[in-house]
Amino acid sequence: MPRLLLFNPNTDAALTARLVAIARRQLPDWAVRGMTAPRGARYIASPKALRMAGMVAMDCLAGLDLAGCDAVLLACFGDPA
Repeated sequence: MPRLLLFNPNTDAALTARLVAIARRQLPDWAVRGMTAPRGARYIASPKALRMAGMVAMDCLAGLDLAGCDAVLLACFGDPA
């Protein structure tokens, strides 16, 4: 079974749970695991929050052993305009 890590680069754990539920429905043959950013913005609503989310995502993902993942999906909601 392929394994997907769904990473939410904002700090909204409830959103991560909703996104994981959607991914599991759409990918029934995949094992989907969610991860929420440990710091940063709860909602990406500005260019500054977008930059912070990008840095946090890179830091978190670089520190993980991704050998057990077949794919990583960066998934969140925001409006940094």
